[in-house]
Amino acid sequence: MRIAIIALLFLTRLAIADTLYTSRDFQHDITTHPKIIFYFVSGGMPLSMPGLKNTLEVAKIMGYEVQPLNDPVEPIRSWGGQSIPIAVPASYTSAAGVPLHFPIILVYKNGHPCGPAIPGYKSLKGYQEIISLYDQQCESSRKTIQSQLVVHHFHTANIILETPIPRENIAYYFKPINNDWVTYHASKQVYFFNRKTGTEFMTPGQFDSVPTPDAQFLTIPAPLRFFSLAKIWADPHNATNLQPDFSDPNMKDEYQSIGIVNDSQSIRTYRVATAWIAAVGFRDYSLNKETGDITPENQPKTVCKGFPLSLPMLSKNGLMLGGHSNGDAFTKIVSIGASGAECKLVQDLGFKTGKVAFSHDGDQVAFVTKDGDAINAYVYNLKTKSLTLLMTVSEAKNEYIVFPDFLPNGNVLAMKVQRSSSGSVHSTLFEMHIGLVT
Repeated sequence: MRIAIIALLFLTRLAIADTLYTSRDFQHDITTHPKIIFYFVSGGMPLSMPGLKNTLEVAKIMGYEVQPLNDPVEPIRSWGGQSIPIAVPASYTSAAGVPLHFPIILVYKNGHPCGPAIPGYKSLKGYQEIISLYDQQCESSRKTIQSQLVVHHFHTANIILETPIPRENIAYYFKPINNDWVTYHASKQVYFFNRKTGTEFMTPGQFDSVPTPDAQFLTIPAPLRFFSLAKIWADPHNATNLQPDFSDPNMKDEYQSIGIVNDSQSIRTYRVATAWIAAVGFRDYSLNKETGDITPENQPKTVCKGFPLSLPMLSKNGLMLGGHSNGDAFTKIVSIGASGAECKLVQDLGFKTGKVAFSHDGDQVAFVTKDGDAINAYVYNLKTKSLTLLMTVSEAKNEYIVFPDFLPNGNVLAMKVQRSSSGSVHSTLFEMHIGLVT
């Protein structure tokens, strides 16, 4: 009954031209096609389409059908002149973790899933490796081991500031720069926005702009580039023409995240992790505080080869990673240490989440998870084992929460996304205090 009601809501809110893909369509496809991949795309996630191209190439080689499915909040309107059906919320979308992330794929063989959903963009080689692994393991039955997150205390956050974003169709991505400024992207263009003054301007890059934790540089992926934030703010009208202070052609992958692993009087060391093909890669960079020069300290390295993670996010102190374990359906927090050579489990969050974000001291993680129609944002304290509810929204009302992150002042910033009946997407930033309020 719930699925029928949700489908009716989508029929009234989406344009008539949009084709809906229901649970009945899903059941038909998994019984009709011996091997099929379901690939979820979103106009709010620019890497969705190149990931689809890579998946189609792998599927052709391995004899899989591919069914692309569209995000109901920010759908891709045209795919080579064809339309992609809208994924109506149902059990199959919950299994995929939609809308926690896009792109994301489900691999089915002979009517059965070959493993948990695979989130995040991957290169052609990355999809070859992981889809081949899933295809092989589908021959034997596998049971997902359920785990339980230990929670000693439960709290509720206080909302202390609510800021509407003036630009429409900002969905699924933002990053705090400092206590006032955030960065996000729309229509293949990166923007800076000041929550206090309402100022907005364009900056270098097309997507996934990530600032360093000290608010000194903005980084852009593929290849990895560093831009001085001081130079951007000094001349915002010409910021899009700014040349990078440093570019690394050897770090070509996406989903970069940044930590500071060393900070002496003269040198600060940044660690940058990326989703490197099917594994996690990182490289350390030295900033000479006197000259401003950035120098790589080592060659790019892989980490956690025996513990593959999708959507890897580095802690702000550079010592931990959080990501979706490719071996089961859960998000893990692992320690990689100062050398980056470790891969020790710190915490199994016990359920599927979107990208995680670490507090500046590394003691807490923020994330979004889904429970039926409800989408919830939480902060979990790794030391005290306390869980704080930031906010909750309803997918049935076309509401979503973008991955929360920590501000330097210790508060948490999250973005609530709402799709109107006209189809436009409106976003609001919420700053929350995570004190001991029950």
